[in-house]
Amino acid sequence: MDGYHLPKAALDKFENPQEAHARRGAHFTFDPNGIVQLLKTIKDPANQNTIIKAPSFDHAKGDPVEDDIEIYPHHKIIIMEGIYLQLVSPEPWNQIPVSFDEMWFIEVDTELARLRTGQRHFAAGLEPSLEAGIQRFDRNDLLNVQFILANRDIRAQCIKSVQEKDTEAGNL
Repeated sequence: MDGYHLPKAALDKFENPQEAHARRGAHFTFDPNGIVQLLKTIKDPANQNTIIKAPSFDHAKGDPVEDDIEIYPHHKIIIMEGIYLQLVSPEPWNQIPVSFDEMWFIEVDTELARLRTGQRHFAAGLEPSLEAGIQRFDRNDLLNVQFILANRDIRAQCIKSVQEKDTEAGNL
């Protein structure tokens, strides 16, 4: 789903570009219509002998890469990952869950997600310290978590994420 991030140039055109960039990763900074179209293309029997292309995401550039993923006719099982793929609202996100044969939701304790995400922000160089990474989670990612929990399709199978006892805090 990362390939459906809106490019930074598109965020620059938002009514409030500063907020759009700060909240990048929120549902309104993605292209849900593109995801819906991809899923329709995959499901359409007329495309069963066609190579279907989808975008990926270049983390070094911070933008999507068009047509970088190829889905071949011999691919019979396709796994799509993304935090907004199970939304039942708003439009057009609610068109996505009906395309899946199965849905799985990984439930993570919010405090554990806060620590893991803060560490990821720090390790990726997005923030200068773990504390700053956690603050970034509190300002943005936590809002996304709350939105997802309030709007997700509850029919998905739920798996609880647990922290392994022998995993060091720095290696989550």
